[in-house]
Amino acid sequence: MGSLRKIVKENEEDEGIGWDTSAAKAYLKDCFKDGVIPVDYKQGEQSLKAVKRVWDEYYANHVTFERMVFNSIFQRQLQNVSKNHDSKKKRAADDLKAFKQHRAKCPIPSNNDLGMPHWEGSEAERLNTCWLETESV
Repeated sequence: MGSLRKIVKENEEDEGIGWDTSAAKAYLKDCFKDGVIPVDYKQGEQSLKAVKRVWDEYYANHVTFERMVFNSIFQRQLQNVSKNHDSKKKRAADDLKAFKQHRAKCPIPSNNDLGMPHWEGSEAERLNTCWLETESV
């Protein structure tokens, strides 16, 4: 089965494009990250029809996709990037929720273990940073 997939992949592969490091993949990721393409791009459409619409609207005439064609590889790549982006977005939301819960239970103390005010985030740190910036000019 693995060798059959390899043969099919070789026959369908877009010539000269290494997808993992391509500008096309980076652009596709940016489109999802910036909200140009919603993660739920299918919007109730059949999968192939939705992918074709996305291809026509965003990628058919884009310079980073000039050596690519609309085929099952693009469909698979779009779905993979979408799933990856969605899972990272959910994981980031879960991490933020957990961090806020942790901070609610364990707030940052105003003083360190020696009873002195923390340097990080203090007015003294801000003034020192400003002074260092003016000295280096």
